[in-house]
Amino acid sequence: MPSELGDMKQLKSLDFSGNGFNGTVPIRLGELTRLQDLDLSDNLLSGSLTVSLFTNLQSLSYLDVSNNLLSGNIPPEISHLKKLSDHYLGINQFTGSIQSELGNCKNFKSVVLS
Repeated sequence: MPSELGDMKQLKSLDFSGNGFNGTVPIRLGELTRLQDLDLSDNLLSGSLTVSLFTNLQSLSYLDVSNNLLSGNIPPEISHLKKLSDHYLGINQFTGSIQSELGNCKNFKSVVLS
């Protein structure tokens, strides 16, 4: 995925599902402060979900990174995304325990970790 995506400051929805992208999730996606929907599912993305990816995405309500090769811990910073209601993290290689902070998310409607 091109890092120039971070320059698209007005972007509200990004769907790159099922494209066979590989490599890591670009940190610059975290610069898309108006982003509401992010779907990166069904690719070959690897590495971890970094804290900096979620710091500025306060408008995000839908996140799908399922069916990739992501690893490491699920960052507890996801719980700081107050508008996030649906997120799909399953079918990856995450390790560690589920952070207790995720239990504080009042808007969660769907959480899939399978």
